[in-house]
Amino acid sequence: MRKFQSSYSIGLLCTTCVMAIVLSAAAAMAAFRLMNGQNGTGLTIALYACILFVFATFIYSYFNQIRQVEVTAGKVVIRKAHGAITIPRKEILYARHRKTLARAVKSWGVYGLFGLNGEFWEDRTGLFTVMAKDTKSLVEIKTANKCYVVSCDRYEELLELLGQPK
Repeated sequence: MRKFQSSYSIGLLCTTCVMAIVLSAAAAMAAFRLMNGQNGTGLTIALYACILFVFATFIYSYFNQIRQVEVTAGKVVIRKAHGAITIPRKEILYARHRKTLARAVKSWGVYGLFGLNGEFWEDRTGLFTVMAKDTKSLVEIKTANKCYVVSCDRYEELLELLGQPK
C-alpha cells in the first residue's frame, strides 16, 4: 500500500487563516449583538442563524478536508478527516493531472476554509467532487459514475501507480 499525504499550499493555508478570522469575527459580532439584548425577534433569529451558519461551515469544512490518498493493488482510498471514499481500481477509467479549476463552477461546498471541498461542475467534465489543499497538485480520477479531483503530495508518483495494469 502506498500513501500520499495531502499538504496545504501556502496560498490555501493563508486563505484558510483569513477565512477563519473573518468567520470567527462574524460569529463574535453576532454574539455580542445578542448579548446587548435590545433586538427584535427578526434580528435575533438572523443573528442565531449567522452563528449557526459559521459553526456549520467550520464543521463541514474541517471534516471533509482530504488527509491522504492510499493506493493498493485493488483500490484507491481517499481519506478525509472523517470518513473515506473507496474506488475499486477496476472501475477507474482514467487518472490524470488536472492543471486548474479555473473553468469549474462550484455547485456546493466550501472554497478556502480547510482547502477546497464540495461539488463542482464544468462543461467538459460534468459534475465532479473536489477535495484539495493544493491547486498545483490536482489529480482527476474518473469512473463510469463519478469524477473526483483530489490533491496529494507526489502526484506524479500516484499517476504512475494508477497507470500500471490493474
